[in-house]
Amino acid sequence: MTFASTAEKRAYAQELFIRLASRYEQVNRVISLGRMNAWRRAAADQAQLPPGGRVLDVIDALAFERLLSSSGPTLGEIRRPSDGKVPREVVFIQCAGSRAPEKHLPYCSKICCMYTAKQAILYRHRVHDGQAYIFYID
Repeated sequence: MTFASTAEKRAYAQELFIRLASRYEQVNRVISLGRMNAWRRAAADQAQLPPGGRVLDVIDALAFERLLSSSGPTLGEIRRPSDGKVPREVVFIQCAGSRAPEKHLPYCSKICCMYTAKQAILYRHRVHDGQAYIFYID
């Protein structure tokens, strides 16, 4: 498929994303065998929010991956969900629940560190004056 202009290509990608986005959550639930919802609930429980409490601009790795994608909701531009502005700082939290059998997992997945390093590098490619912080257990 060829496009006459970059604007036409962007419009096509945006339209394609809109068609697929409604199924994104459903596909994630199926692929993860329903564990996606459990992970999200566990993260919310760990935050100890009051009933009805909300946290702005906190997203999981898959949602960040969608922001990085040129066919994602922001066409590859990193934008805060709350107001659409470019974040000048992002924080990645690692090891949440791992190696803590009393809280969740007694082991390390050995995947998160490299995945987060990749996302932090891609964030810096998109937001040149941005700062990425990575917090981890060790």
